[in-house]
Amino acid sequence: MKENSKQTESAELRRQAEAKLSKRKKKTAPPPATESDTQRLAHELQVHQIELEMQNEELLQSRAQVEAGLRQYTDLYDFAPTGYFTLARDGAIHQVNLAGANLLGVERGKLIKRRFGVFVSAQSRPAFSAFLEKVFSTSGSKAACEIALLKDGHEPLWAHIEVICPEDGQECRAVVVDITERKRAEEALRESEERWHFISQATYEGIVVHEQGTIVDVSETGARMVGYTREELIGKSILIFIHPDSVETVLKNVSSGAESPIEAIGLRKDGTTFHCELRGRNLTFQDRPVRVVVVRDITERKQAEEQLAASEAELRALFAGMTDVVIVYDADGRYIKIAPTNPINLYRPPDDMLGKTVHDILPKEQADYTVAKIGEALQTGQVVTGEYALQIGGKERWFAGSASRLSENTAVWVAHDITTRKRAEEQIQSQVETLGALYDLSRTLSEMEDFNAILDRVTRCAVESTHVTFARVLLLEQDDLVARAAFPVRVLDHALQVGQREPLADHPTCQRVLDENTPLVIQAGSPEAGDCASFFLGIAQTLCIIPLHVHEHPFGLLMLGEARDPAREPFTTEKLHLARSIGDQTISTFHRAALHEQTEKQVQRLAALREIDMAISSSFDLRVTLSIVLNQILMQLKVDAADVLLLNPFLQSLDYTAGQGFRTPGITHSHLRLSEGFAGKAALEHRLLHIPDLTQESGFVRLPLLAGENFIGYYAVPLVAKGQVKGVLEVFHRAPLNNIGGEWQGFLETLAGQAAIAIDNAQLFDGLQRSNTELVLAYDSTLEGWAKALELRDEETEGHAQRVAEMTVKLARAMKISEAELVHVRRGALLHDIGKMGVPDEILRKPGPLSDEEWVVMRKHPVYAYEMLSPITYLRPALDIPYCHHEKWDGSGYPRKLQGEQIPLAARLFAVVDVWDALNSDRPYRKAWSKVKALEYIREQSGQHFDPQVVEAFLQMADSR
Repeated sequence: MKENSKQTESAELRRQAEAKLSKRKKKTAPPPATESDTQRLAHELQVHQIELEMQNEELLQSRAQVEAGLRQYTDLYDFAPTGYFTLARDGAIHQVNLAGANLLGVERGKLIKRRFGVFVSAQSRPAFSAFLEKVFSTSGSKAACEIALLKDGHEPLWAHIEVICPEDGQECRAVVVDITERKRAEEALRESEERWHFISQATYEGIVVHEQGTIVDVSETGARMVGYTREELIGKSILIFIHPDSVETVLKNVSSGAESPIEAIGLRKDGTTFHCELRGRNLTFQDRPVRVVVVRDITERKQAEEQLAASEAELRALFAGMTDVVIVYDADGRYIKIAPTNPINLYRPPDDMLGKTVHDILPKEQADYTVAKIGEALQTGQVVTGEYALQIGGKERWFAGSASRLSENTAVWVAHDITTRKRAEEQIQSQVETLGALYDLSRTLSEMEDFNAILDRVTRCAVESTHVTFARVLLLEQDDLVARAAFPVRVLDHALQVGQREPLADHPTCQRVLDENTPLVIQAGSPEAGDCASFFLGIAQTLCIIPLHVHEHPFGLLMLGEARDPAREPFTTEKLHLARSIGDQTISTFHRAALHEQTEKQVQRLAALREIDMAISSSFDLRVTLSIVLNQILMQLKVDAADVLLLNPFLQSLDYTAGQGFRTPGITHSHLRLSEGFAGKAALEHRLLHIPDLTQESGFVRLPLLAGENFIGYYAVPLVAKGQVKGVLEVFHRAPLNNIGGEWQGFLETLAGQAAIAIDNAQLFDGLQRSNTELVLAYDSTLEGWAKALELRDEETEGHAQRVAEMTVKLARAMKISEAELVHVRRGALLHDIGKMGVPDEILRKPGPLSDEEWVVMRKHPVYAYEMLSPITYLRPALDIPYCHHEKWDGSGYPRKLQGEQIPLAARLFAVVDVWDALNSDRPYRKAWSKVKALEYIREQSGQHFDPQVVEAFLQMADSR
């Protein structure tokens, strides 16, 4: 067929060449006549030449077409959205278009001769190698696979590869398509299906998918809810779990396609019923329209609703008898429900408020307050309370409200009418303010002494507490009313004229107020205002006149002026009462000031007496106590100097003991016989003696001792305690002590009595202390005598008891034992062998060793010591050494085998000292040891016989000797 086509093309080409040659001959001159063959040959050559030209022209056209097609193919190849690759058997890339290079993220020139497998992920590389091997083993067939690639060597992507291998089997051509998005979609679909499965398993609600009433799918929860398995339900009618009474409702919902929930009665496989709620929605499932129904078991909710309905009925009955307002709001303050309680406390009728917000009903301030409280209750879940006022029926009503969360978006508001309580509180508050003002005024006035300052404070307080325009105090001086204080000093450019004097006779109204002792309120222009016009000062609309009396005697007037309209600012009963109280407080201040001064003096004197009492009870140092007494005399009696002369009962003389306030030391040389001078006379006669002027008296024998003191006034008070004179208290003053009153003199005698008590106590204590010291010395002398007697009987080394006592005390002091305990340590050391008085002489003085029976008797001597000394209370604290000094640290001693710190510390100390003295003394059976040997022995017995700590202290003491 191809040969025929070529022959036809050649014939056509020849025909066209002859036609062209014929045209050329017509245009050109005929060739010169030649022979016929030449002509024929020339003709053939010309025809052939034309054929060649035409062939060349066609070839050029074909080449242009081929090149245009090639360019078009190249464009299509390079710019195709799909990657094209030519791969060798080993996977080397021979050709690749731009899309393929972009797919791999590498320039096309750099891809040539690289192996495609380099761009395959490690997980997909084995599968790709097997795939490529399979492709080349089955030439001429197509194959496809999906593998994971790495763009630019690191960015992952999924690719679908279709490969065809020509019959020669040297190369294959591969089409690579990026399917990453598809893979992601598939993964998302898989995850979505897993989520659907998980949610359908986890939810408490059943999910049913049906198509035209036939169940396509159902969740496990839904199947369990009706007692079937999924397999039993799929393919069945949705009515299989619907009770016949609810079939019509369900079918109507299905046919209408409504999405609102409906309630129905469900039917389980076992025939039992349950209340359920169905909510359906039309969706597309697996490319077909279906209806997805969510089934919720609402049996418990229905039961709860029934219980709630019953509760609501009870609440309605309860609300019918309540006066409190009960309202349910949403979060925006919208009225949702209003309880049917007493409507008189509602701002409007319930029908006017339901569905509206508080901003539609209440004033803005109250509406904002209500919304804020509701928001706080919803946010915190706590009960939020508050108080607020509303104008209901033209009257102000107060309510105590509380908001509590009812649900996530609703709150209940309960309001109780507290108007009566608020009125009472306001009245109480007014009274509290009144009392507070009076208290503040009283406290302030109590700190003032200046008369004018007190009046100024009274007028200021009257204005500030009663809120009037001005206040004035007019005092009754002889027959005139004189303005002594005012606040403020100017009102509306009018001076309040402090110092103004008005004859009382010109103001009969004021005279009547003083006589009747009753406040009076006068309005400007009234008849009473006629004779009081000057007190209105041309500015007051109302004038309140308060009488001031001291012990029922007129003292003055407190006037309060109000410049405002009395209809708007009435002078109320509360103001009048407060003003009267301020007036009373003013009068009482002057009286109290005098009482305060007297009381203050008494308190100071009581404090002085207490200080003296404390000194007497806490100290037996007479000089300290007398110093305090004299200091208080100078402070309380305001005198210049005082001294105490003590009586010496043996010499019958008065001698200086203590003094204060003197400029020179001459008074310290005072020495008087009992009848000498004023002091001697006061002591002898047991009576107080007052000398008004010492400079005029010749009987003051010590005048030379007091030269330069310039004393004038003098008192001598005998110091008598328990009927006995202890001395004389002298008081000196550099001015006369006249007209001082009996109170001053009585307190002087009181202080003198305190001084006498102090002297008597000190003397008693000194005597007691002296007796006690003598008794202790006697006891100690007796103990030392006992110790010496024991030494003589036991033939101890002379002075042994005294030496061990002194050394034990020294060691105890080194061990930080208190001085009080050292007394008992010494006594115990002296009596350490007192128990040997119970041991027979034949045992005690036996020259040879004792037998076992004799040792039993000998070892009882500590017990004998305990039995002898324990009944003696005085010696009981000293028992530790006599009773325990033969105990050993390791428990091998006697009589009780005590060990360690069970042994009293005093006994542990004495044990070391006793052995030391024994080792250093001669005995009939041995000579005294050297000190070095004795110390070595004591060191060896540390931890066995002796307490290691005591041994260490003893060795340190021995080294320091």
